[in-house]
Amino acid sequence: MRGTWLKAIVTLVACIGGTAVAHPVLTFTEHVETRPHKNSSVKGGSEESTIHVTLGRNYVVTERKGTRSILDFEKRRIYQVSLAQKTFSESSLYAVLGFHAMELQNRVRLNAVLNAAKVESSSNTPALAEHLFSLRAAGQDTAIDSSRSGGTTAYRWQGTELLTVSDSARQLPAKGDQAQYWRWLRYTAGGHPAIYASLGSREGVPEKLTVLRPDAAADKLMTLTLASMTNEADAPYSLAGFTRADAPREPYLTLLKLDAAAADDEQREAAILHERDEATAKGRFLDAAWRTSRIKSRREARTPCGSLRFGSASLRIRMPDRSSHQSGQQMRSRREEVSRRSGPCAARPRLLMRTCSTCSPRTISTD
Repeated sequence: MRGTWLKAIVTLVACIGGTAVAHPVLTFTEHVETRPHKNSSVKGGSEESTIHVTLGRNYVVTERKGTRSILDFEKRRIYQVSLAQKTFSESSLYAVLGFHAMELQNRVRLNAVLNAAKVESSSNTPALAEHLFSLRAAGQDTAIDSSRSGGTTAYRWQGTELLTVSDSARQLPAKGDQAQYWRWLRYTAGGHPAIYASLGSREGVPEKLTVLRPDAAADKLMTLTLASMTNEADAPYSLAGFTRADAPREPYLTLLKLDAAAADDEQREAAILHERDEATAKGRFLDAAWRTSRIKSRREARTPCGSLRFGSASLRIRMPDRSSHQSGQQMRSRREEVSRRSGPCAARPRLLMRTCSTCSPRTISTD
């Protein structure tokens, strides 16, 4: 009897484990139709391709046309992989959300300006911008209508069809896979948050789903038709055999220049100290005192400090410690040192602020 129960428990654990350690691989036929707006330079047309989507526990991998895109939700990173060149680039998932949030605000404000000028621009309509970036705009109360007909549910806004989804679907092996699928679709195709609130009650991967992606120059109609679904052993994705191909870009390039400037300052200071020691050894005490004064001035200009750089102009501001018992007038009369420097930073105006660990927090704004 005991052996029978033990065998049953082992079988149950194996079944549960088998589900937990498998992940679905979805194969879609992706059809994208481009519909240019009036007076747009974008060419219309359509293209069709096959994509493979792997729903991992903490990541989603999408493969299409010799490329692989990895959304790592645990590390909050995006990896774009070139299968042909065996290279990959890396960026932040926060950057995607940040861009969508800022661009949504931009389009809502632009829509208000165009409305005031009585200029028609449907792509900047708040509801369509919300649908494109899959976010709600502040102060908007967009109402999405839905209707069901012929085994398909359609979601519309003021008569514009935003998304259609077939009632027929294939069930996913694990409960967590459903949320991961909607998550992938939201990153890939967008979709209004109100639509996803409705889709959340559905189970399985729809056999067919069509979503409108309205943009400034043209609308795109993306249709995903599920071709197959297989379950494979779950394993972490790997970038083994691929080399990083990220080109140096801002702010990394500017940080390199700042590091070089700091190293140059250290070398100049070391040279002044050497000259001071030589002057002292030869009995030229006035020269030694002058160089000591130069070192003191340089250090006072740096610590505590705020360092602002506008292209080739560098502004260092002496910031007094709040604990010092100085009058407001004395604080305002602290020395400001402005030095003009030539170098590679002159080609591109930039604004950076650096403070040392002993500085009080400062906020400096510029027009």
